[in-house]
Amino acid sequence: MIPIYFRKAFIILLHFAVFFILSNQFFAQVEGCTDPLSQNFNPLAEVNDGSCTYTTASISITNSTALSDSLAETSGLIQWNGQIWSHNDNDDNHLYAINPVDGTIDSMLEIPTVNNNDWEDVSQDESYIYLGDFGNNSQGNRTDLHILRILKSSFPTNLQVDTINFSYSNQVDFNSQASNTTNFDCEAFIVATDSIFLFTKRWGDKRTMVYGFPKVPGNYIAAIKDSFNIQGLITGATFLENENLISICGYSTSLQPFVWLLYDFEGTNFLKGNKRKLTLPLPITQVEGITTVDGLNYFVSNELFVNGPIVSPQKLHSFNLSSFLDGYLTGNFAAINQIKNLAFSIFPNPTEGHFSIQCNFDATGKEFSIYNTSGNQINTGKISKFNDTFQILEKGIYFIEISGLVHKIVVQ
Repeated sequence: MIPIYFRKAFIILLHFAVFFILSNQFFAQVEGCTDPLSQNFNPLAEVNDGSCTYTTASISITNSTALSDSLAETSGLIQWNGQIWSHNDNDDNHLYAINPVDGTIDSMLEIPTVNNNDWEDVSQDESYIYLGDFGNNSQGNRTDLHILRILKSSFPTNLQVDTINFSYSNQVDFNSQASNTTNFDCEAFIVATDSIFLFTKRWGDKRTMVYGFPKVPGNYIAAIKDSFNIQGLITGATFLENENLISICGYSTSLQPFVWLLYDFEGTNFLKGNKRKLTLPLPITQVEGITTVDGLNYFVSNELFVNGPIVSPQKLHSFNLSSFLDGYLTGNFAAINQIKNLAFSIFPNPTEGHFSIQCNFDATGKEFSIYNTSGNQINTGKISKFNDTFQILEKGIYFIEISGLVHKIVVQ
């Protein structure tokens, strides 16, 4: 026979376990699509689960200007020190400062003692500029993939340059491949926290693989972090770390350029937030670089493309994404929700079934709706007085909506 003190201890532990489970159930945050611009926005969702879907949309180009012949193979863009900087993708070890008004070269800076084997993108953090010498589309078998790191404070006369070497963790075959068939090419990367993240250009399946490794000089094996069906070929990326926003440019196999927006993610889980594709109305254009400083106003560049009678000259384009990102970047959505939450209150909450609604405005005659966590409406009615009492019979988490204002209630 079990001693009574063991039975009492067991009962106490059981009560704590039940309380813990119920608490987690009642107070768990609702996951769903939190972007009001999406097709499947859930106004009850409190945590973005990355499930948002969007209608097809096109970007309006605000300006296009021809670039100098010195940048016929422009391949990356950054904005730094009040200027737009670009570079070519081979046999040229210069950075060029572009005049955005007429596309001319304001200045150029030679990066000494290095070669440009295939510079495909440029990125930066507070202290350094990073040049990605990792183009690999010719034969897919490079063993000298690396990123050059240039100390900003050493500009412009005494440049200090070091090297970050890497290889792909899942590349085991280094035999020569046919041109533009490898899945181990890369033309886009970002610098985040203490790491570099590559977004590869997979010619074989038109996806992207995300790899990461430290951003300090050394020899690294790039570890796979995630993958995504990008539906094309990625050529450039820009990152606003404080805003959790990555903008990626690229093009389809028919050279239809696009921009992917990755935003509202946590930490470095870049592909776990919103993913929205926007098309650029620039047919047969090999877009290569992208940059922004505020997430709303962008520049993209395209290199010279010639195929028989088809000629697409190198250009710099600008556009504005306020209609897609203003609410997210300014926090207006969050501010609206906060104001809404102050407009009425529910008590007691949690409740055993009966509760009252107290409004900070005249709600007499206004309709209310009660939703479950799946977003299904389970009850509706009208408020007849300042402090009405209502009832929910089933235990669980619910949401009460009045005139677009939403509050959560827990029935236990």
